[in-house]
Amino acid sequence: MIWIGALLFGAIGGILGQRFSVPKSLPEAVPAHRAGKFELTDASGRVVSVWTVDQWGRPFLGMSDAKWEGRIIVGPILAPHVLGKEPPESDAWGVEVTAPGRTAHAMLGTSVPLNSKGATGFISLHGQEQTWIHDATR
Repeated sequence: MIWIGALLFGAIGGILGQRFSVPKSLPEAVPAHRAGKFELTDASGRVVSVWTVDQWGRPFLGMSDAKWEGRIIVGPILAPHVLGKEPPESDAWGVEVTAPGRTAHAMLGTSVPLNSKGATGFISLHGQEQTWIHDATR
């Protein structure tokens, strides 16, 4: 008998709660902020990070510190000799970390080598006197 009473009162409570409760309104959607470039500045106004696209429309994120612009780049990885020319044939993307003056760098990424349909991964470490490159296709 207690079970039937609990079931009956539970059902009545559910129906009444559904009919008389005010539903929460959903929060309004926040409008998107669109731009061709986003910059993060420090307290002095110096740009320390940028999110933009390169000259071929590929997105990248660049971060700097007080000693060096371009300390960390996330996105397409370009060799200096292809800058300012036609779009690169290589499709290398990854993370590049550089030292001031580009005296050393480390890269980790993927690429699709020319005349190949398969992607490969690579790691490149370059210091003042040493260079080490590992390509997964070798």
